Amino acid sequence: MEKWFIEKEKNLDRLFIVFVFLILIGWMVIQPLGAGPDERMRYSIVQYIFLHWRLPQGGDPEILDKTWGFSYAFQPILPYMISAVFVKIGTLFTMNGNILILFARTVNIIIGIVMAVITRKLSKKIFASTLAAWLFTLLVVLLPQQLFMHTYVNTDSMALMSTVLIVYAWINGSETDWNWKARIQLSIGIILCAMSYYNAYGYILCSMILFLFFYVQVIEKRINIEWGKLLKKGSFIAIIVIIGIGWWFIRSYIIYDGDFLGLRVRDEYAEIYAIDSLKPSIHETYYNQGYSIWYMLKNSNFVILTTKSFIAMFGNMEVGVYSWIYKGYFFIIAVGLIGMLIPQKERIYLTGISDRSVKLINVNMLICMIIPNVLNVWAAYSYDYQPQGRYSLPMLVALMYFVSIGIYKLINIIIKKDKTRQLVLFCIAAWILVVCLVCLRMFIFPMYL
Repeated sequence: MEKWFIEKEKNLDRLFIVFVFLILIGWMVIQPLGAGPDERMRYSIVQYIFLHWRLPQGGDPEILDKTWGFSYAFQPILPYMISAVFVKIGTLFTMNGNILILFARTVNIIIGIVMAVITRKLSKKIFASTLAAWLFTLLVVLLPQQLFMHTYVNTDSMALMSTVLIVYAWINGSETDWNWKARIQLSIGIILCAMSYYNAYGYILCSMILFLFFYVQVIEKRINIEWGKLLKKGSFIAIIVIIGIGWWFIRSYIIYDGDFLGLRVRDEYAEIYAIDSLKPSIHETYYNQGYSIWYMLKNSNFVILTTKSFIAMFGNMEVGVYSWIYKGYFFIIAVGLIGMLIPQKERIYLTGISDRSVKLINVNMLICMIIPNVLNVWAAYSYDYQPQGRYSLPMLVALMYFVSIGIYKLINIIIKKDKTRQLVLFCIAAWILVVCLVCLRMFIFPMYL
């Protein structure tokens, strides 16, 4: 079976990309404006840039939401800037508002396709086995909630793509002693991540940690630092990143009175302009009511709703899927994480790099899993209780990295016959594909009818 997949690899790769493209296009076209979370607020920024051809101040009345009292323009808005260009191109053909929103969404469609391409390349870096590589690819790309993020106007789509590019750069850099190509890949990944979504910033932090420790080693209880390579190659990455993102944070620092992240001034606007029940000072949260985080996790539906919506919950959290889909994904993820903990004499993944580099990558992958969830929990506890899996989605590539490795390890330990191993991997991959199609039928076809 694996031999057939190897022989047909290029054709299957092309077919897969076309398949993802058709899914995203179909999903995008049938959704009305506002079908995704806060899409109207997000699209207002695209419209502002299109109409005025300049970047908005976050508190501009044209984009300020009357309910929440703030806008998304306080945070990085690179995807919206690109969408405005696409809308401008769209006006060369039509002024129909329903068509122009599709032009704006097309940016995320392209990002979704790029993410699928990079994920395939990354999967081949992780696994020598073709079927194991496909398992990782499908776990990342065809997770229903992940696909949904590429079908409406948001910044999450670019953030997800950037995390895959960053991890790809980690492995490529570890293989090549951080040649110029790997450094450029990492620089671009960091820029796209920084200019899209704060919850994905763990990958930026871990990129610095991983790069630093790649050239810092402890040998016989003595620290050895390759200063020449560290400074030369590190400064190359830093310069590109600063050029790519520095202008935005300098701008924010100037116009928001020193608040370069835009978070403090956003809350100030919310305090003034939000409806009374949503003003930060009186908005009820578990924090200001004196409850602990543990109390929230134990006595609310946060864990259940967050985990379900991480897998599949479409629209504005109102369209769920069959319970067997949730249970199936929970089972796959649990088994994979357990399998990852089982030691093996010979490593069956990332065979092209050293044991030290693998340990370094694994530690940083774990950190990248933890950070988005910590931020998600803290935001729900202290700011606004919204149990949504999309806030934890930046951990996707790290999570599925561990899950796919764990499943592959377990299969190799439990099953002795190679053909049977291949069959099991194929069946899991086929199940993921079926789930994807079922989710699309549940969401798309009823809307067509």
